[in-house]
Amino acid sequence: LKLADDSWEGVGGDQGPPARDGAVAVYVPNERRLILFGGTGDENLNDVWLLSFPAPVQTSVESVESPSLPNTSDLDQSYPSPFNRSVLIPFQVSGSPRVAVGDAVDVHLSIHDVLGRHVRDLVRDRLLRPGYHQTRWNGEDDAGRPVASGVYLYRLNTSAGVFTKKLLLAR
Repeated sequence: LKLADDSWEGVGGDQGPPARDGAVAVYVPNERRLILFGGTGDENLNDVWLLSFPAPVQTSVESVESPSLPNTSDLDQSYPSPFNRSVLIPFQVSGSPRVAVGDAVDVHLSIHDVLGRHVRDLVRDRLLRPGYHQTRWNGEDDAGRPVASGVYLYRLNTSAGVFTKKLLLAR
């Protein structure tokens, strides 16, 4: 998790918690907050700092009914293109000579910017049965922040290979 300096909210303090020994941190799961207080030192021993974590973003994978299984793993073109709110990313997963019919295949589907920097994991190290699948991307990064308009790459990594296509986000 990457945190900006202004992510901390001071309660009786000012610019963010100074590093100090003996501080106590308490995580409150239902509020998704970390509370830091106390510690040893000469000043601000009674200050309290709160850090709110963004809610995790869940993505789902839907299997698409088809009378036959694909011969190869591949990405299909996303739609709509360009997209504004969310984009549907269809993909197919095939068995391979190393995978018995009906066995699951390890799948990783991710979004990258045009420089190749990681933006979002849509499907991370998940076992999927061979077949046709689809997932959605809402234009946010792994921390739940909206990304800028532009061209992005979506990459499917399976035991059959790595497949990449482009999509366009227009805000």
